[in-house]
Amino acid sequence: MIDWWMVGTNSLWIVGLSILFAALSYHDWLAKETGQRRRELFRATLRAPAVCRGDVGEPEDPGGRGDASGSGPAVSLGPAMQAC
Repeated sequence: MIDWWMVGTNSLWIVGLSILFAALSYHDWLAKETGQRRRELFRATLRAPAVCRGDVGEPEDPGGRGDASGSGPAVSLGPAMQAC
């Protein structure tokens, strides 16, 4: 008899590995197309959710009073902003 509980639980890690391999394959292709290193692309992808929240890319303001200089972002966000 088929144990459907085991089929369901084992399908979760199979789906997870499929997503992981798809991400690796996509970033490998994108690195070849853009001439960037895969490491840079992965970092930009992992940083993207923080960029969308606004946690990175802004000048440091320890006092919390806002940026009076008007200089804009302190770092170049590059492809990380495309995910937003």
